Amino acid sequence: MGCVDKAEEEDIDEKLGLYYECVSSYDRKRWMAEELYSNHKLGVQTISADSKELIRSTKGKNKVIRTCPNYEILSNGKYAAQFGYTPIATRNTEQEEWTSDLVTQVLFMGYARDPSKEFSFKSAGAYLKSKTKIARLSQTAP
Repeated sequence: MGCVDKAEEEDIDEKLGLYYECVSSYDRKRWMAEELYSNHKLGVQTISADSKELIRSTKGKNKVIRTCPNYEILSNGKYAAQFGYTPIATRNTEQEEWTSDLVTQVLFMGYARDPSKEFSFKSAGAYLKSKTKIARLSQTAP
């Protein structure tokens, strides 16, 4: 194209590391924990074994990515809050676990080993109805 003369071009080295080196240690640990939980409990695998190994073994650099380290929608706190998703590190109740698992299963249905066996809208609806009924009963109890 030649929009800029070769003499004017500069090589800029920001001394950034490779992608996984720029993800903070905390974000790599959180990402790995969420992935392992999803793999084992929900049958959902969103990253390859090679990527898991890079997340596990890479040492971070000084310059790190701020806010969302990847394109996983639930790593963005604003989206997570809107979906009613609670990260596994901060779940305190059965309802937070169930709701967050449901959100994960729906969002990553395409990554499930067998989506038809791993998730059912009917069972999700029945669970929600039972929890709502129990909550209403506990509010009216003396």
